[in-house]
Amino acid sequence: MIPYSSIAFCGIAGSGMSAIAQVLIKQGIKISGSDRNFDHGKCLNIKSKLESQGIKIYPQDGSCVTSNVDALVISTAVEATIPDIEAAKSQNITIIRRAELLALIFNQNNGIAVAGTSGKSTVTGILGFLLEQNNCQPAIINGGIMENYKTDTAIGNAFVAGENYTVIEADESDGTLELYNPLGGLLLNISLDHKPLEELRPLFLNYANRCKDHLVINYDCPETMALAKKINQYKTFSIKSDKADFYAENIIQNPHGSTFVLNEVTFELPQPGLYNIANALAAISMAIELGVPLEKLAKSLAKFKGIGRRLQIIGSKNGRIVIDDFAHNAEKIEASMMTLSHHAGADNRILYIYQPHGFAPTRMLKNQLIETFSKYLRKNDILLLPEIFYAGGTVTRDISSNDLVVGIVNNGKDSKFFNNREEIKSWILENNQEGDTIVIMGARDDTLTDYAKDILEKI
Repeated sequence: MIPYSSIAFCGIAGSGMSAIAQVLIKQGIKISGSDRNFDHGKCLNIKSKLESQGIKIYPQDGSCVTSNVDALVISTAVEATIPDIEAAKSQNITIIRRAELLALIFNQNNGIAVAGTSGKSTVTGILGFLLEQNNCQPAIINGGIMENYKTDTAIGNAFVAGENYTVIEADESDGTLELYNPLGGLLLNISLDHKPLEELRPLFLNYANRCKDHLVINYDCPETMALAKKINQYKTFSIKSDKADFYAENIIQNPHGSTFVLNEVTFELPQPGLYNIANALAAISMAIELGVPLEKLAKSLAKFKGIGRRLQIIGSKNGRIVIDDFAHNAEKIEASMMTLSHHAGADNRILYIYQPHGFAPTRMLKNQLIETFSKYLRKNDILLLPEIFYAGGTVTRDISSNDLVVGIVNNGKDSKFFNNREEIKSWILENNQEGDTIVIMGARDDTLTDYAKDILEKI
């Protein structure tokens, strides 16, 4: 049991925070929270949905932290001067980080963790959905919005069918993987993202060796297979090699999804892209390990509606399509651009709006981002970048989005720098043309979807 009966969340609009809050309130714990986005009139749809579930929302002025609160939950990137934190300290109220609270929830049940650099939210969503559809009664805590569980009152990043399993997206970015003790774990891939590879490898190896009963890893990723040499027991999945334990063959792609065959059973996936086939296969592999029959999994997968902001079509208007996408590191961007280029048509432009997040990640990923965009931007495509998104905390501002633009332009591709997103919106509204696909890319900023919707409305 969680040792708290009343919990306040500082930054409750964040996807990871709101997911935990929604799970805990269903378990009878009193939940309250605040968020600066709400105070600034942003993310009000999230605020409304949280309130409809009985979560009390306060201004971020310390008022949500009262003597009746047992603990204040904070995220990793938060300033110590926020009034909620000061109020908790002045009253000697426990301050706990989000990952620590998630570990408390996860470790008390049969925890199934989804780890890796890319694909975590999608695989968590698919696996949770497959288990829920087959009466395994999971609780699902995700970083992305699962369209199957999104309602007028539920955000969709959490769902509680029961407590037989707790399926979570296990994030490596803040170094908290070591907090989780999984019954079963997935290791999807390892590539440069929030941390250098030299730091990621031991983190993921330690995680893999702590998986008690089940571990499934990606046969197609050289980094995960290199770690496998140091792991005693595991199974593998692949979309490339029949040497893997779970191998997807006879793959057929189309603009609206894919089909593939696993152990003579045909699966239909309603989302496009090879990378999504790999994501689905990873989830299916773990579900098989947990005892769900293959034929039932195939029937369930066809009903999966996808994850919000994963090449999500916001809408089309006057011959233009607007797409919202979470891609933010080189691997994710490459996967999205390959899929978009495959289906957009050779004569149609793709206008990419990419908002880098964080000065440290952008600094670390600079060369990879320049290389990836330069490789996959086609002749008529244009990449538009606002300044780097700053989410708070102490930072060194020694890099700009313009540094990426300069590198991409030097490689012969079309890219433009703008001071902010509003300038980009104005440029889009003045320069769009029939046949354009407009893609908004970025992470860690919950206002990007509203931005995409605003472009669609005004185009």
